[in-house]
Amino acid sequence: MIRTLCLVAAAALCASRPATAQEAAPAAPACELHVWPADDFHTVYYGWAHGGTIDGGLKQRTGYARVWTDPLETRRQAEILTAQPVPALLGLPDYRMVVHPQRLPSQVIRSTPGRLAPGTPACYAELVVDTVVLQHNVLHGKGLNVIYRFRKFGTGPAPERTFGTFVVQPVNLVLSDKELPEPTAFAAEMERAYVATIVEFATRLQAPPKKANGKRKP
Repeated sequence: MIRTLCLVAAAALCASRPATAQEAAPAAPACELHVWPADDFHTVYYGWAHGGTIDGGLKQRTGYARVWTDPLETRRQAEILTAQPVPALLGLPDYRMVVHPQRLPSQVIRSTPGRLAPGTPACYAELVVDTVVLQHNVLHGKGLNVIYRFRKFGTGPAPERTFGTFVVQPVNLVLSDKELPEPTAFAAEMERAYVATIVEFATRLQAPPKKANGKRKP
């Protein structure tokens, strides 16, 4: 009898306790950073007597340096982005990164006023790698030119912050219009430059805004 009463009392005590952490309301969705790679990279050359043709080297035009297309194809860009601490670099260390495997159409990037990824949590940001170009100028040398577009959203439909710019990273490549460069070294240098542009863009994104006189605010 005593044992039965003890069991009943224990059951009543458990029923009267407040809900535990496991029984509490579900936590709000985590913040998310969505990232899109660009299309396969392009090339442009500006020389003394000719230049300006987009992808002249890829099309094997006379006088344009020949290059490999594989190192920064869309798939490889997505892999590189996934391996980088992009949220931390952008000052969003608590954001979960979602790297999309496919690029976005140019018209979608430029004409979408709201989120590019619907159904995302209120705490949301997006980074689009818009364009990747290997440019060769006889006066200024060779560099990887990458355009980035960043937007950060809150509870409203419009972004709370928008920032976009291009970043040029010098590359150490020996290019020729007669033959393709050594593939392993070419790929390594292109990927190094690509990662460097991510870091440089993040640095610019987090820089203090400029005053009217062009100087940085403290």
